[in-house]
Amino acid sequence: MAYARFATALLITAFAPLAAQAQMLDLTPDPLRILSDPAFLPVAGQFDGTTGYGYSETRGTSFDDVTGAERFQLHRLANQFAQSVGFGITDDLSVNASVNYQPFDEAKHELNGTSVIAARQSGWTNPYFGITWRAVDQAEAPLNLDFFGSYSPDWIGARTSTADEDATAGRGGQAGRVGAAVSEVMRGFTVYGSFFADVLGQRTVENSNNGSRAITDSHTNYTLALQTQTRFTDALSLNAGVAHVWASNASIFQTGTGLSHVLEPGDSTDVDAAINYHVVPNTLVASLTYEHDFLDPQHTIFAPASGLDNNTLKDRSADVYGAKLSYAFP
Repeated sequence: MAYARFATALLITAFAPLAAQAQMLDLTPDPLRILSDPAFLPVAGQFDGTTGYGYSETRGTSFDDVTGAERFQLHRLANQFAQSVGFGITDDLSVNASVNYQPFDEAKHELNGTSVIAARQSGWTNPYFGITWRAVDQAEAPLNLDFFGSYSPDWIGARTSTADEDATAGRGGQAGRVGAAVSEVMRGFTVYGSFFADVLGQRTVENSNNGSRAITDSHTNYTLALQTQTRFTDALSLNAGVAHVWASNASIFQTGTGLSHVLEPGDSTDVDAAINYHVVPNTLVASLTYEHDFLDPQHTIFAPASGLDNNTLKDRSADVYGAKLSYAFP
């Protein structure tokens, strides 16, 4: 939590002068399409894209539910490059695609001064292909109403690491997202609210050492989010948002042992901020980003026949630091 307090203090210190200026923002409704704005949608014939990098730290402490003893402290470090592109078919209909590459993702279990690498993975994730339809346009109505969906095929298999190779970054199953968003764009401010479901298909992870598989049942997570952008000048703006994720339980079957266990991942509340600067007006935007995730405890519940004690991962949180370039043409 010290990381969160420090980051919050840093943001307040950095943005306090800008917040004072925000009191004089022009809140006149205006159907602008501003690059880096949460409500941005490319117009007909326009390409847009984002190239970004993120570094994340995740922490938590695992306890045995029966004895109460501390099992280990989790410390996970990861970095990731992200690329997305989009194209406006019409002013109100666009398609998009995205993919990530993870050069490094390592989770360590630490206890009593010792550290053990529990998992390490790298490589490409499965891409997402999406579509967004602006069913109601603020140019003709008080608000924007968007419907969106995306699909991720199972192109990259999921395999655990070996002594010589990292685990793959592929999910090991199909996934999709469907949702809706309502937004209002003003000359100095945008508010964008969304609700969506992430449908996670059955996932299969192959053990590279013995060929057994861990099969996770399909399940669905739900997210309610609110995002804003405050524009201080034509070139400088601040994004801020909050989201809550209702994460569903998943049953996992191990083919090697024939046993199942249930993972209760715990919900999360995520807050984020970004400072944006238009290097080229509405054509090239540079952004620095930060996100803090408040993570509920995660429970692992084993079948009685396994002889294993249930455990809980507590005191969980994550910080993500990033930078990105957003661009649009023509």
